[in-house]
Order: sequence, then C-alpha cells, then structure tokens
Amino acid sequence: MRKLIPPRLKELIKRVLSPIVQFNEPEVYANIAFITGGFGTPGMLAISNFTASLAHGFAENGKSVEIICTEMAETYPVPANVSFKEIPSGDKMALALQRHLHNKRFDAIILTVMPAKNFEERIRLARRSTDKVLLFSGETLERKAEGSIGSQEIFDSVREGIDGVIVMTKMIKNYWKNEGNLKSRMIYNVGPVIREDLWQKPNSGSTLQNTAMYFGNVYHEEVFDLIAVSQIVSRIIPSFRLTIYGDASKDALENFKKAVSDKGMTEHIEVNAAVQIDELAQLQQRASILLMPSRNWERANMGFPNKLGEYMLSRRPIVASKVGGISCWVNRRQVIFSPPDDINFFAKQVIDALQNPEKYTRMTDRAYTSIEKIAGSARSAKGLLGWIAKLRSKSHQL
Repeated sequence: MRKLIPPRLKELIKRVLSPIVQFNEPEVYANIAFITGGFGTPGMLAISNFTASLAHGFAENGKSVEIICTEMAETYPVPANVSFKEIPSGDKMALALQRHLHNKRFDAIILTVMPAKNFEERIRLARRSTDKVLLFSGETLERKAEGSIGSQEIFDSVREGIDGVIVMTKMIKNYWKNEGNLKSRMIYNVGPVIREDLWQKPNSGSTLQNTAMYFGNVYHEEVFDLIAVSQIVSRIIPSFRLTIYGDASKDALENFKKAVSDKGMTEHIEVNAAVQIDELAQLQQRASILLMPSRNWERANMGFPNKLGEYMLSRRPIVASKVGGISCWVNRRQVIFSPPDDINFFAKQVIDALQNPEKYTRMTDRAYTSIEKIAGSARSAKGLLGWIAKLRSKSHQL
C-alpha cells in the first residue's frame, strides 16, 4: 500500500507547485457513510432499524453520518443528526452513486450485500472516497444474496475489496472465518444495536389483556406455526388474541391472512402491516407477551434478530424458540425458552405466561437491564469506532 505523504512535506509541495497545479482536495463530507438498499420499506425493516440504530450511535459519539439508500420509506423515523440520500436502484445506481460520492471523503463506508447485483461496483466506487470499505453481514450470504449472485462470488469480492466485516454474533463471525477465509482481526462482532431511547418514552396505553404480539416477516414457516399455537392457546384461554405486524409485501400479508381464515382463526388472530420503529416501541409495551418462534435451521442458528433485543427493552415476557442466534446473547433467566419446532411446548409456555404474569416480573427486569448494556446504540457504536480507528491506523503504518 502506498505511503501517505507527511503533512509538512505535502504543504511544502503545495507552496512550490501552487502556481502550476491547482490542488482540489476532496471535501470531508461525513465521518461515516452507509450504502444500502431499501430503507424502511417492506421486508427491509430489520436491517433498516439496525442501520439507523448504529448511525444514531455514531452521531451520539460526535460523528457525522450519512445513509445512502435506493428507496426511502416516507414515514421512517430518521434519527437526529443523520442525513439521508436516496439514489436510483438497478442499472442507474452506479452512476448516481459515482456522482454523489465524487470529491467526498469518509473515514469509513459501510456496505450491505443488498442489492447484490451492484455489489462489486459499490466496492469500487466506495474505495475512491475512503481507505476503509466495510461490510455489514447480518446473516449468511446464501440467504442474503438469494437469487442474485452466488455466495462464492461475494466471498471473493470481500477478500479482494473489503477491509473488514461487521457482524452481530459469534456464529456469523465463525461463518466468515470458515467459509469466507477471513482473518479474525478483519471481523468485528458489534452485537445487536438498538435505539433504546425510543423505548424510554412513556407508554400512552394500558396493557392489552391476554394479547400476544409478533413483529417481523411472515414469509417463513415458523410464523405459520403461530396459527397452530393460537389454536391450542385459545382452547384454554378463549379471550386470547394474537396480533401480528408483518414486515412483508401486501401479497404475502394476504397469503398469511388466508391461512388464518382457512384454519378458522380470524377471531383470534389479527394481521396488520408492519409499523415503523417509533410506533413499534409503543405497541410492544402494551402486549401481554411477545412471541418469537423459530425452526431449527441454519439461518436461525446464525444471526441475532434485533427484534429480540427490542422485545427485551419492552419489559414484556418473551416466549422464544431456543436457537443458536438467540441463546448466544440471552439465557432462560431473561427469556421463556421453547425447543424449536415444538408447537405444543411453545403453546404451553404462552399459556403459562398469560395466566401467571407476576411470575415473570423479575425476568422482564433482568432482560431489560441486560439488553440495555449489550445493545445500547452509543456504547455499541463507540466500540465499533475504536475498531475502525485501529484498522485505519494499521493501514497508515504500512
């Protein structure tokens, strides 16, 4: 890597050559930039909430932050001190990104794989504006880039063009070490990152009795398991109601509603579109309990779903399937666990939590205290900034 010119020598060169050469130094535009796909749009809320929380943490640490996205939901609650730039997607993305980044400098640029189609081009363009191009990897590439580009191609691109990978769990870190052949020093486990300030606002409503809530996508089989869970619970607690806020397309929501209707459960299950993170915080705190089912499959054992951290901040009892991505951060003293794929046991835990809320008061307090320490945005961002500074320092010494 080329050596940097010492500041004093650089100034001397400028004085000597200024009559001959016009120096156009890049504008220092922001300390940190994110380049991602849809922001706050259906199916992208989880990654959007994580990115916004991390950006909020950077801003709390005195950094200027910009998020560059291909589509921005008008209603998404933008963190204070974070700027946004919306650029076209598809074939026009690269040109728009090139124009926007022209003559700007960043301490670091953080990419996501989505959209995978423009991944290599984004790396190349980002490299022009920073000496540290990083990747956020919230899950496996097989899932992240499904249908667009092979995971091996992305592994190759990362090894050739990325300076470091940011992950949320030790499982994803091991994935990049083993499958991606990256060195440990290139991978930083930031853990879950949550805008805890949104959950600290006073709640405007009372707890809804015998009401469970689920927030997240409705594409996967484990969410359909909640229909069977509700059938079991409603036989014991006739007033039981499950409210689902589905982060999915209109067609996917209609498909789930049809499955609910076909099982004769419309009286007990209400399906709504996803809500933005500020409204989500208020709703969660009104639920009797919060649900997080999962099947025992690879993806569930890899990542930590940020919504579990959000659930824990809500101080509500949580019934969750015990899979690797969850149990690496929390334990049975904080969450009511159920074996994955066991619908009957999951329903039993739901019934117990609804019938004996006082039994879980200390558990919810422990969950809140634990996740606040682990996932606070300012604290998490500070650690990540320290790692980025080390990466930059090492490269400057080469």
